[in-house]
Amino acid sequence: MFSKIFKLLTILLIVLAPYSCEEMEFFIVNCDECYELKPDKIDVRLKFTINNENQVVYFELYSGNPENGVLFFSGN
Repeated sequence: MFSKIFKLLTILLIVLAPYSCEEMEFFIVNCDECYELKPDKIDVRLKFTINNENQVVYFELYSGNPENGVLFFSGN
């Protein structure tokens, strides 16, 4: 019985939350405000599995942000 009431209240809360009068800023996260110290460089270790089906693996490494990254290195 408790389980059914809990599920019903949870669903009701999820449905009614967007209609509340309060701003729902806790759903929006700006990651630039989260990290104060950003690393200048990072070490990357790539490990690929080579087998009969995949004898060559092509990869690309980008520098910068994901939105505007510059191709840094590619190979196989």
